[in-house]
Amino acid sequence: MKAIQVNNIIKLLLIILVLLFAVYVWPKPYRNMPNYRGGSIPFRIHRITGTGEIWRGEGWVETK
Repeated sequence: MKAIQVNNIIKLLLIILVLLFAVYVWPKPYRNMPNYRGGSIPFRIHRITGTGEIWRGEGWVETK
């Protein structure tokens, strides 16, 4: 009986760890494109909307 309870606690902890990983680590809202123009200009694409942004010193600027 005690072994079943410990087993359930371990399963619950694993589920919680997977959920925390899914929320805080993956997926990030942006996908970075390291090879854009030879990697000289930071470029990222929003995974949901598909909009692209380029880094322009002061901040991210949406491309058209």
